[in-house]
Amino acid sequence: MPKSAQSDHLFTVLFILASLLVWTSPVMANPMGQAEFQFDRPGGDYHNFQANSFSQCATSCATIAQCRAYTFVNATKICWLKDAVPKRVANNCCVSGIKIMGAPEINVDRPGADIRPGFDVSIYSSECEDACKNDPQCRAYTLVKPGIQGESAKCWLKNAKPAKVQNACCISAVKLTTPLRTP
Repeated sequence: MPKSAQSDHLFTVLFILASLLVWTSPVMANPMGQAEFQFDRPGGDYHNFQANSFSQCATSCATIAQCRAYTFVNATKICWLKDAVPKRVANNCCVSGIKIMGAPEINVDRPGADIRPGFDVSIYSSECEDACKNDPQCRAYTLVKPGIQGESAKCWLKNAKPAKVQNACCISAVKLTTPLRTP
């Protein structure tokens, strides 16, 4: 098998394994912002592959830690994964997107910098991550597992990125960038 084919095969296997890991974890959140239809994000490319749709491209970016943004070219069905967040440029060729949230930090607490008291959420939903993505003040969150601060899981939104503390009580994540607000 040629080296480039081996690389593509390895990437596909890793993508499938990462997808399975994400789909079976307790917090099934989507770290991506809204798709940016008719926008390109030229530059920052580190990998490309043939994709069936922009959603496959977005899912790939969501499950790979190195990926910070993507551009899907409609005509060629090529997905360009990016390790930076290039400036977006209006262009009807493409659908682009950026990763808003970092990977979940399992068994990590980020104490302090609370925006408000923790609120009840389901451990099996993306409520906590979605609340952080959509709150302009939020820079990180900590999800406290059920049975520690009450029957339900608690979500604590942070207005800073407090230091990590290893603790089996929690799952945390940081916001990588602020989502663009479109009129």
